[in-house]
Amino acid sequence: VVVIIIGKDVLWLAGVLIIQFVTGRLTIRSSKLGRASTVAQLSMVLGILLSPDISLLSSAAAWWLTRVLWWSAAGLAILTLANYTRVAVKHLAEGSTATEETSDS
Repeated sequence: VVVIIIGKDVLWLAGVLIIQFVTGRLTIRSSKLGRASTVAQLSMVLGILLSPDISLLSSAAAWWLTRVLWWSAAGLAILTLANYTRVAVKHLAEGSTATEETSDS
């Protein structure tokens, strides 16, 4: 899961550099999907930090909480990267001012 999240950010950075190099301009805007991905990542970290305490009450609840948060963060990271790619391809194809919709990294 961590590899997916960090990989998304590395690919985002590579895309930003490519757009900057090809078009010479770059405007970065946040997107709802990017913000949701950031919230999911922060929730995952919080859930992992709290899971030892939650496991004192219910080990099953702690297990399910961490799994749901892990895979939610991973799924949103993949969807966010797909959105970044869609926006980047659109702007590179248009040859206009590059605009990358993002919120995290």
